[in-house]
Amino acid sequence: MSTFVIPESKIRTLEKDPTRAVMGQMGNATYQLRVALPDYAENVAAHYTDGRMDRLQEICRRAAIPFEFSFLGLECIFFEPYEVQMYDEDMTMQNDLRVLIERFGPVIVKNVYLAGERREHGHRAKFKHLNFHYDRRAHQAEQHSLYFRDPFDPIQAEPRESSTLFIANIVALLQWMKETGQTEVPEGEGVRGTYQIFESENMEEVIGNIILEHRWDEPRGTGELSSLDNRTVLHASYYRTPSKNSYPIGVRYLK
Repeated sequence: MSTFVIPESKIRTLEKDPTRAVMGQMGNATYQLRVALPDYAENVAAHYTDGRMDRLQEICRRAAIPFEFSFLGLECIFFEPYEVQMYDEDMTMQNDLRVLIERFGPVIVKNVYLAGERREHGHRAKFKHLNFHYDRRAHQAEQHSLYFRDPFDPIQAEPRESSTLFIANIVALLQWMKETGQTEVPEGEGVRGTYQIFESENMEEVIGNIILEHRWDEPRGTGELSSLDNRTVLHASYYRTPSKNSYPIGVRYLK
């Protein structure tokens, strides 16, 4: 089992040019690393403030919701199944993964699996359709969530019917303001615990633009995981076909 370590040189390469993918080696496995939404800040400004970045930052300041992501989401795809260690025995996240989340937001890793005892940790959950929320409150020690599809489980081995969506906190407020016709920024409100939003949007236009998606649809027997900091992004499930059931995904809360 290998700890999840991405060399600083590769991170800097991505930060310098988030539109390019880089290759790397972890243990005996090869991976490809790329930024999921390289123009995120510009996309958010274009969608909500007519492209005015100064207006976007003013809304963030008035609402007391920081927005520090120029780009959003890091995706790491292994070319062969690989066992990784993402946290230790006391449920503390590996520091390298924590740093990636701080710099890129949600981290999605595909074609990986956790050690047997790690696969038994946590619980399984299904989130509501387009109900954007955070998992942990400010007073709780475990501020990071890790979601995991177990390739050795007979149910989770199959591709999943629903996706997990991620947005920066300020996007939730901006979308709520748009849907409710609110023109005044709620002064000092901060981020709410939940927002039921995007139900009237054409999701094909916003996913991959202002929303990051983890589809969980890799081929049968493929392990996948994603992790986030509950202080900076919100997440929700997205059911493309509401009539189709979707199995619960594995959930762990990490320090």
